[in-house]
This record gives sequence, structure tokens and C-alpha cells, in this order.
Amino acid sequence: MCQSIRVLDAMGRVLRSEQLPAGQTGTFNHRVALGQQARGGVYIVQAITTQGTISRRVMLQE
Repeated sequence: MCQSIRVLDAMGRVLRSEQLPAGQTGTFNHRVALGQQARGGVYIVQAITTQGTISRRVMLQE
């Protein structure tokens, strides 16, 4: 069960953290609004679950 989503910059600073609705299971899409904080570059998106943390690197193009 996914509890929250975090977006970190390349230096590991948390840019955004969002709690998800209770009971969210399975596959889902979630859009995270970063506003002007995020420019082109590499970011780490983490899904914090009851089983642990899943991290993926993503590249944002300007």
C-alpha cells in the first residue's frame, strides 16, 4: 500500500512530499506539481509503502 510520494533533487533535497489517500493499492497515476522549483535535470521519485521505499530516477527536460 503506497502511503506517500517524495520528489528529491540530484543532491537529495526533498522538493515535494505528498501523503496519499488511505487504502491506495495497485497501479495508479499521480501527478506531482513542482511549479518553478524543478528545472531540467535528474530527479529521484520515491514511493513510500508499507513494505519499504521504491526509488526511481527520472529526467525532466526543459
